[in-house]
Amino acid sequence: MKIGIDVTKPSRFVGKEDRFSRYILTPDERARYEESSSRGSMAVYLAERWAAKEAIYKATGDKSYLKYSILDNVDGFTVKYRPDISLSVSAGGEYVVAIAIVNTPFKEKNIMNELEIKTRIKELLCDALGIDANVLEFDTPLFGDGIGLDSIDSLEIVSAIDSEWGVSMTGVGNENFHDINALAAYVAAHLN
Repeated sequence: MKIGIDVTKPSRFVGKEDRFSRYILTPDERARYEESSSRGSMAVYLAERWAAKEAIYKATGDKSYLKYSILDNVDGFTVKYRPDISLSVSAGGEYVVAIAIVNTPFKEKNIMNELEIKTRIKELLCDALGIDANVLEFDTPLFGDGIGLDSIDSLEIVSAIDSEWGVSMTGVGNENFHDINALAAYVAAHLN
């Protein structure tokens, strides 16, 4: 078990909300952030996410910690795709405090199952390449007679996968790009 703790002041985010939100927030977080009604609540929202992500970094050592989506719901805060991380965030007065507890070592096992990886790759492809999710199945060929992607699109795929999981696909054979199933198998095999 590893623990990370971070403390920050929401006041440090006031007046910087637009710039910091582009840097700190994932698309999932940004959707909820845009529902915030006042600059004060926007600053607190950003401070909560920043403190949570800093605490995750301190617990995991994962330098790509900004990619984690910190979601709040009835049960408190959760980290999307990371059920092994318990998170507590408290905002009150002039401080936000976040505590992250990693229940298993970060890279000891692949936390995401294959279906979750496939689903996330599909989301990434649809977002990055403007593909209609209704025509993209896990076994739909991505190139040639399938979706019809080209070499520039493959760079988008490589970039998206590297950004999401830190898995490099530079120089990888074409068979790994055939469809989402192949991409997911490659990512799963190289997460550890």
